[in-house]
Amino acid sequence: MDGLVVIVRATGEARESARALADKVGALAQVAGVVQPGAGSAGAVASDTAAFIWAQIALVRGAGSLGEALTTAQPVIDRLTELITSDNRDLASIVRAAAAAQRTALDAAYNEPFGYAATLARRRTMLRAKGYGELTKDEITELSRIDELMVPANAQLSKREDELARIDRRERASLQLIAATRDAMDRWAAAHRDVALALQERKSVSVESLTDATIELRDLVKRMREL
Repeated sequence: MDGLVVIVRATGEARESARALADKVGALAQVAGVVQPGAGSAGAVASDTAAFIWAQIALVRGAGSLGEALTTAQPVIDRLTELITSDNRDLASIVRAAAAAQRTALDAAYNEPFGYAATLARRRTMLRAKGYGELTKDEITELSRIDELMVPANAQLSKREDELARIDRRERASLQLIAATRDAMDRWAAAHRDVALALQERKSVSVESLTDATIELRDLVKRMREL
């Protein structure tokens, strides 16, 4: 069971639960490219935005209760949601454009063999349409030769289809990952709202969904940024 769940269920551990929440959100921020100021490496997020997020995470860490921590974390959640949504949208466009460029390059690479195979196929269809009994000796020889030539030509086209299928599979898998990240982000934000509301209404709190959603989103964002 995750440490955050254990901490929250224990009594008198309010600050520990706040620190655990800060750690979870901080780990997600790092994966999303929000580098902590002074970390010594450039991040993917503007320095002022990164400074705000990490300053807010520091406040979450120092909160006296999980309820206070969740309230303090809300601006971070909102900002990270905006950043991940933007990355998600931009990356989907990049994935589609990259796949389209790869298909165009593939068509160009196979343009000559594709045209050659098409010419052979048209001539073979024309000869076969005459009927074998009506073919001249030269035409029979030509038809036999065309059949021989079609073997390597078809092998080339089969290779092209395999490469095209790989491009399609990679694009589809990448877009599915991006969509899964978007869905996980929605679940993460909803989990935070649900736990915060339960605390406000003095209901019993279980943060398994919050913890699971944070870990799932962190892992998905990491995979998405590695595309």
